[in-house]
Amino acid sequence: MHPLLSKIDKSIMGIPELAQKLMKIQATSASKCLSDIVKKINEKLNQNVDDLDRMPQNLSSVGDVIRAFMHMLSSAKD
Repeated sequence: MHPLLSKIDKSIMGIPELAQKLMKIQATSASKCLSDIVKKINEKLNQNVDDLDRMPQNLSSVGDVIRAFMHMLSSAKD
């Protein structure tokens, strides 16, 4: 009923219009962040694959296991 509000086009008012605008803002924000998220996931995946490749392939004795474990501990410490 306010004189200034009555000048606003009725097609851009209301909860459905607000919901639509908020969805567009959210979609835009998500699309901007998505490429960075995918890039970080791929970097972490590649790092983990490299870590797995550096691990000993065949641990046939308790001594081999202890050496591999100690190596992992010293690498983590660095």
